[in-house]
Amino acid sequence: MELVIYSSVGLAGYLSQLDKTVPMIILRPKLNGTNDYLMLVGQLFMIFNLITCIPLSVHPCRRELYITLLKRKAKTWEHFLITIFLIIISAIIGTAYPDIINSFSMLGGFCAVFIVIYYPGLLYLKLSPGKWGSPKKVILLVVTLILVAMGLIAAFISLF
Repeated sequence: MELVIYSSVGLAGYLSQLDKTVPMIILRPKLNGTNDYLMLVGQLFMIFNLITCIPLSVHPCRRELYITLLKRKAKTWEHFLITIFLIIISAIIGTAYPDIINSFSMLGGFCAVFIVIYYPGLLYLKLSPGKWGSPKKVILLVVTLILVAMGLIAAFISLF
């Protein structure tokens, strides 16, 4: 329900000011004759969101790394190293791509490949009856890997 409400408000706002809408809404110029305090508040909330986003995302990412790579409970020094590694990687990506639009498109492209193609394909493969070596499962695995490769190539091309 929230998606419908927010989408309809955003679409109505976009369509009502089509020629005046900037690509990134927080970059719009000040309104004439005002100090535009509401936009300043919006920009401050956006800054707060971006500042807290990375530290809050480190915990679930680190947990998944423990589960998939270590397959055991991590030691304190491993916990520290993985946290530092994730923060350094985030900082390198943020420094290499200072334009936030390119960063979001890169992230969206890579995440979409795995969320839309890779995980559903492997989930179907895992849950479908039959042996792993059956022709149906081999074909499905090959198609999934080809689609993942195409998606990753498209995501890399969008960077340049």
